[in-house]
Amino acid sequence: MLALTSCQSFTYVGGTANYPVNSDWTNYEYAVNVEIDGQRGKAFVDFTPKDVDVILEDRAGQVLMEKKRTVEAADLDWMARWPTPDRVEVAFFDFGESGEKKPRFVLAMTFARDEASGKFKEVEAGANAMNWVEANYAEYLERKNAYEGIFLYTASDAQTQAQVLAAAQQAADRLGLRSRSAPAFDGLIGDYVTDDFEINILREDGEKQIVISIEGFGKGDLCEKAEEMFQGLPLRGTGRSVTIIPPGGLKGQEAVLEAVGSVAAKFGLEKQPPSALGEHAGELAAYTAPGLDITVSATTLDDEYPPHLEVDLDVRGKFERAKKIEDALREALQAEVKPGLPPGKFPHNYF
Repeated sequence: MLALTSCQSFTYVGGTANYPVNSDWTNYEYAVNVEIDGQRGKAFVDFTPKDVDVILEDRAGQVLMEKKRTVEAADLDWMARWPTPDRVEVAFFDFGESGEKKPRFVLAMTFARDEASGKFKEVEAGANAMNWVEANYAEYLERKNAYEGIFLYTASDAQTQAQVLAAAQQAADRLGLRSRSAPAFDGLIGDYVTDDFEINILREDGEKQIVISIEGFGKGDLCEKAEEMFQGLPLRGTGRSVTIIPPGGLKGQEAVLEAVGSVAAKFGLEKQPPSALGEHAGELAAYTAPGLDITVSATTLDDEYPPHLEVDLDVRGKFERAKKIEDALREALQAEVKPGLPPGKFPHNYF
């Protein structure tokens, strides 16, 4: 989702949901594009009228349908699903003015293909839109709780870049990843994906480095296999990131802070004062030790996802000690990774 804000104008929120599920700009067949415009001069989180524009198009860019609505809502969000290539359902919701922990239904729109014209038309929406929205959000948080990222750093000279790209292609071939050739953003020079897992090669000219980003959801073993395939490169640094989602949304904040503080003290991490962006970013507590940071934060209506607590473990260098800390945090927070997550049902297109 993209959000652009301006105090003098209005907030725009938008995004795309492709068919097939988990397809992207290189291989999608159909796309539903949603734009939400807030009221001029008003905060997007306020309960105000918001204009909704839904556009369906095919791979060639032909518009198959466009519908507009105006609704009253707070921090309006949306989710879409394609049960079949001939039907797409779009649900709009917010979390209420007080930031409830469950999505509040605002509007449901369903579109089906007209056999005669090949285009889509609006049909009666089903009565269970919020059921799958709530299920998807719950599943998303389970998936986010299983997030692991490994980051490898090299120099950015031409010779090293060629070595990195060759190693990335070899890793993709061995792990069965497909390449996405079109760049998603500036600096992306390599992109290889499969369900819930991807390897990105990013060139950061300002830092004069290349970042090999290996990320997955419930794919810890695959992350480690991929990391091994880059060990022959002249690496100048490594890092890891793990996300832990305590159950219960924003409930039990004090208990979470107490549990994290206890684990941090056990492993010799020092509590830090709030960062300059702490309050804005939802940071509640931070602990640090050489090469390791733990941050506890609360996501709110400023985020794309439902309100929840999040514990992030960021490591620079070897992960052995940090793995013991992760295990202790998961036990204390009762946030074990659930096995057998179904692949790829993210709100919008996460990867």
